[in-house]
Parts: sequence; structure tokens; C-alpha cells
Amino acid sequence: MSSKPVIFLTFANDPQGRFLEALRPEQEGISLQLADFQNTQEGIVHHAASSQADDLLASLNKFTGQLIIFHFSGHADGNQLQLGVENGQEILLHGAQLSDFLRGEAQANLKLVFLNACYTQDMLEAIQAIGVPAVIATETAIPDQQAKEFAIRFYRSWVSGNTLENAFIQAKSVLAKEDASTRVYTERALRAESTSKRPAWGLFVQNDEVLSWRISDLPQAEESPVVKESKNVLVGSTIQAGGDVVIGDRIETESQTSKRIRLLLFVLVPLLAMGGAYLWYQNQVLQQDFTLKVMLENRTPSRFLGDPTGTLSLTYGDKTEQQTWREGGVYFEGIPAQYKEEQVRLRYEGPGFDKIDSSFVLSAEQVLIGVKRDDTYARLSGMITEEDMRTPIPGVKVKLACCEGTTDSLGAFAFDIPAAFQDSAQRIDLTKTGYSTKSTTTPVLPGETFRDYLEKP
Repeated sequence: MSSKPVIFLTFANDPQGRFLEALRPEQEGISLQLADFQNTQEGIVHHAASSQADDLLASLNKFTGQLIIFHFSGHADGNQLQLGVENGQEILLHGAQLSDFLRGEAQANLKLVFLNACYTQDMLEAIQAIGVPAVIATETAIPDQQAKEFAIRFYRSWVSGNTLENAFIQAKSVLAKEDASTRVYTERALRAESTSKRPAWGLFVQNDEVLSWRISDLPQAEESPVVKESKNVLVGSTIQAGGDVVIGDRIETESQTSKRIRLLLFVLVPLLAMGGAYLWYQNQVLQQDFTLKVMLENRTPSRFLGDPTGTLSLTYGDKTEQQTWREGGVYFEGIPAQYKEEQVRLRYEGPGFDKIDSSFVLSAEQVLIGVKRDDTYARLSGMITEEDMRTPIPGVKVKLACCEGTTDSLGAFAFDIPAAFQDSAQRIDLTKTGYSTKSTTTPVLPGETFRDYLEKP
């Protein structure tokens, strides 16, 4: 039998209620992106229309040991997926059932489970427990249109040669195109329509090695001898015999001819048309200059310090462009078309933040970079003494906005300040029985020790 790798896609809509307009375009868009997978890796992209759990299991069993990706798009809510609606009743698949269905595949070749519906992060623990190396899931409700764009962008980036991590980051960058908190969307949740907050997809892996996977690293096609049903014809093997050997008959029946015609009309012709359209589109795109938008995300925000500033540098070929960061993003325009799908280098440097130096394949129109604050304002140490500024006072209660402690036997203290409370200056309250309470504000200077004294009443 064939052991070709299989990407298993399931799209479940609700025609009687909360119909998802973007679900069909998502299915078509993903199929278009995976056409190259079918050609270069001789893989199978299977679309399952399963409205019952038993139907889904039967479809999965057709490809035992062959699944490398399982993808679901549709409605969900917490620990259950909606497979369909029958007689007004929702048909649900619970996370434990899905894990049982995929358990054998996880022990074979299953590498990624992608649940493109609302609140699917609740299923994460059960799926990881069966050994699936990578899971993409959501922790909130997700708008229908953005779910479509996210999935198509992810597969486009991964198929083009990016690592799993970079494909996820580039797909997530689509979320920065609009402020989701100001729009009303149809969501992929089993609940009423609501004003959605910014949707959150997460990539969860068993180890860091998984992040560097490319789709070309996944299991390849292998062919083994296949015995055709209803005929004594053996394919993919060599037969040796001492006498005359008759293998099969060559009688063509009407049903065989009809089957081939249906295959040609309903499979090959649409695939050829989509392939031609894709190649034409790629040719048009490759002839145009490229514009890359770079966004910064402050992953250690402080209520006192400002947003990131600084410069961004993009290097492609032997050319480097530099721009000053401004709110709303930086655009690198006029990148020659020849650098599409090529490796580029992006660097960021700004006061108060760690430097970024990253390389990636230039395929998306937008890149989101997460930046973190450095330790400039992360530590404050000091010493409290008597009025003579020499005699240390132990046991003084030292209180900051973020935290508090007491001086040691040498009158010294030190705090590691959380990012949310970091500032260029800190207010310090000093109290100890037998001394007057004191409050002061001191600048936070790297490597410097704050010194102050307490007076007796």
C-alpha cells in the first residue's frame, strides 16, 4: 500500500446558524498553498467533510501511519469542536475523543495539530499528552476573516521554506493590520456574536528543536508493492517464475472508463486550472518591487517608561537600509523583486532595549518583532546608616512601588525590579522603630549604590 505523507484537512461549517463566510475561501487558499507539497514531496492533501465523529474516525483510518499534519477549521468552544448540526442539535467532538483518534498517528508520523477555531488551547494538554510535537491553538475567540488570513499565511510561509517558528511569526503578523478591538466580527465560537479583543494564536512545542522544522523535513513518500482489488495485478514488485506467468486481464469495463472520466473532470482539471492561476499570479508578483513593513512589539511594557525608539536596519544582497522607528511601523520600499524568497537580515537597536539581529526568508509583506527591555533600570541597591553616614542600621523596612524588604546586618538592601515597574527614578519609603520615617526619590543608575540615613526623634 502507499505510504505517502498526508496532510488531513477538516472544515466544518454551521449552515443553520452561525455560518462562517471565510471558511470556504480558507479551504481553497490552503489547498493552493499546498499544491507544491503534493508535487515535490508526492504527498496527499485530504479534505474530510465529516459531520459525525464516526465518519471522521473512518476517514482518519484510511491513512493509518501516514498523517503528518491534522488541521481543523470551524466552530469550537473550550474543550469541544463542532463537526456539524443535525436536526437543530450540535454535533460535538470533545478534546479527549480527538486525542484518542490521533493517538496512533502521534506515535507514528504526526508532527503538527492545527486547531483554527475559538478557545482551542483548552485541548492542548490532552493533545500534547499523546506525544504530538507541535500544536497551534487559540486562547480567545478569533474573528472568521482573520482566521482565514492567518491559516493561509502560515502554510504559504512554511511551504516556501521557512522554519515552523518563522512561518508562525509571519502568519501572526497579519493580526497587526487592523485593530481588532474596534470591529464586530463573526467569531468561530459556539456563542453569540460579540466585540472581539485582539485574537491570540499560540504555537506550543515539546522542545526547541521542533521550532526549526521545515515542511521539507517531514516524512517523505515511500512506495511499497500494491495489490489491486478484484484483479490479480501486482504493482511495484518483480515476479520471477520458471514457466508461463499470466498476470491480470486487460478487459476495460464501462465503470473503469467512467471513473477515469470523473477523475479527470472533477480533480485534474480544477487542479490544473488552480496551478496555472497560481503560476501566473506568482509571475506577476515577482516582476514587481517589494515593500516590507516592520512592526515592533514591546514584550516588557512599563507603566512609567515610554515605547521603544531607535533604528531598524534591513540588509539584502550587498545593500543595507536604515530607518528610524516610528509609531505605526517602518516601511522598507523598493526592494528589488529578485530578493523575494531570499534570506535577508533585520537588526534593531534602541535605548533601554536589547538589540535584535535576525535573519529570515523574505516572503511576507509584514514582519512583527518582539523587543524586551535591557537591565538598565532593573536593579536598585542601597545602604541605610545613622546620621554619621558610617554606622549601618539593620532591619530598616525599605518599600518601593513594586516590592519591599529590610536591610541586612550591614544596612544594605537590593531589589530586582519587574519590567512593569521599571523607571529612571524610584520612590523609596524607609521605616524603623525608634527612627523618623523617611520618603525620598532617587535616580536608578546602573552600578551605583543609593545611600541615605535615618534620624532619631
